[in-house]
Amino acid sequence: MAIIRLNDIQSVKKNFYQADDIEDVVFEISYYTSHIHVYTLSTSETYAELTKVYKHDPAIIEEYNFYSLLEVQELFNTLLRVVYNWKSTYKKASHQNNAMFWNLAIKYKDGFVAKYEGDGAYPNNFEDLLDLFGIEGIK
Repeated sequence: MAIIRLNDIQSVKKNFYQADDIEDVVFEISYYTSHIHVYTLSTSETYAELTKVYKHDPAIIEEYNFYSLLEVQELFNTLLRVVYNWKSTYKKASHQNNAMFWNLAIKYKDGFVAKYEGDGAYPNNFEDLLDLFGIEGIK
């Protein structure tokens, strides 16, 4: 008899969703040096808004971009392809002083949240996620 783990159930559930089931996406990157970048993509009935917040002590810089629902649908389809085979947690074997910590949360309209995180370790196609958010030179 096979043992079913909670992570297995969550993995099956997160791969069941489609792009139009997504409500919000939050991608956060922080560094050992306390620099934090937060990217939030929120949808409404008529458009989507991407908010970028850069927190570099002591300054906080915010940028806003707006997208049509068609554009964000394409972005969500790409996002789901990127994270399709991801594990929920990536950890480096040894702690690094310059490690980048990251987490990604995909919130669906029914309330389910698929979460992914890393502590100095990344999935093989992590660069694709960075490209999706227009992030360069981080990893």
